[in-house]
Amino acid sequence: MQAKDPIAAWHERITVEVLNRHYTDAQRQREEVEVALGEATMGARVMVRHVDETGALLSSVTDAMRATRRAAAARPWERMYVLQLGRFLGAVLGQLGLLARRHGMAVPELREFFAVFNQDDATLRRLRVWTISY
Repeated sequence: MQAKDPIAAWHERITVEVLNRHYTDAQRQREEVEVALGEATMGARVMVRHVDETGALLSSVTDAMRATRRAAAARPWERMYVLQLGRFLGAVLGQLGLLARRHGMAVPELREFFAVFNQDDATLRRLRVWTISY
């Protein structure tokens, strides 16, 4: 069995689902206007030779602009969902540690390591760099 490219797998399983749930009609309409403008101004003058996350060839300004816009729209949501997992794990480990200490077990205070994830969802979507000193 051959391993699948992890970037393609992420795109197919996560990015596509995020776009289905969060890419609004207004964003799609804005994208179409921007793509049409880009094609009109650059289409005949620019040669595009690139691949998307799945390895499919992007050979036009339209294809490249669409892929770029959609990736940019998905990233904040993808980041939020991944960081929510960190927040959940921190809460679980914190509660388990508290229970263990109540029963006299010497368990370190693990939730401190996950404190950076204790942010609301809007912050998880907005911030691109994470540090424990805000």
